Amino acid sequence: MSQSEIRKDAATSTEPSEFIVPKYTFDVFPISWQKPQQLVRENKQAIDEEEIEKSEVEFILYQIYGFHPVYGSDVLLYIGRTKREDYRKKEHQSVKFERGLNLSFRKGTLSFMNDFSLDHKQAILSKCESLLIASMKPAYNSAGLMNSIFINQGAPFMLQNCDHRGVLPLECSSIWWNNPFRDSTASTKS
Repeated sequence: MSQSEIRKDAATSTEPSEFIVPKYTFDVFPISWQKPQQLVRENKQAIDEEEIEKSEVEFILYQIYGFHPVYGSDVLLYIGRTKREDYRKKEHQSVKFERGLNLSFRKGTLSFMNDFSLDHKQAILSKCESLLIASMKPAYNSAGLMNSIFINQGAPFMLQNCDHRGVLPLECSSIWWNNPFRDSTASTKS
């Protein structure tokens, strides 16, 4: 049988395809991102432990944008999660981004988590943070790039980045990491 006959036969065939398309059921986590806030440079000071304890507890994701010597200005530098926003901002300014120029901070919240337990909130934020770091590869998240442990635990999930998302895609999912048909060594190659 010639190639053209095979193609014609395949096009008119009513039999199911040889390829199996996997079907996924997954959770969708909508993240509402706020407008960027400039991080105002403060004098380098010790972080007060009492102040940390008094600060408001709110579980959030965040993005930090700023200048990078290779990638240029206003680029995604870091993605993180915290339960104490003010403390984390001060910590980043005094340590990680001490010399940072034009730094801005975007806060992301998952409003559906209000009634969840503390452990469940932390687990969801860890999964979301890991997926965002693995898919965006921010310049200062090098430790997070090697760790996709939270992505491939459990069922696949999808993030919807809403509102002032910056450079984040509208949607990203963990399906690539959860795909049972993917070569397990491929995750270390990308």
